[in-house]
Amino acid sequence: MKKIVCIVIIVLALFLFVKPAVQNFIEEDQCLDFGGSYNQQTKMCEK
Repeated sequence: MKKIVCIVIIVLALFLFVKPAVQNFIEEDQCLDFGGSYNQQTKMCEK
């Protein structure tokens, strides 16, 4: 039972840490796909 709880906690922690990075990558990729330039400092798409 403890193993299952540990695995669930590890999976949730990984999800919480990976989600912002993936979301940022998707936003940057969409910006570039539509011909804009992505400003890393302001985290905004500039067209």
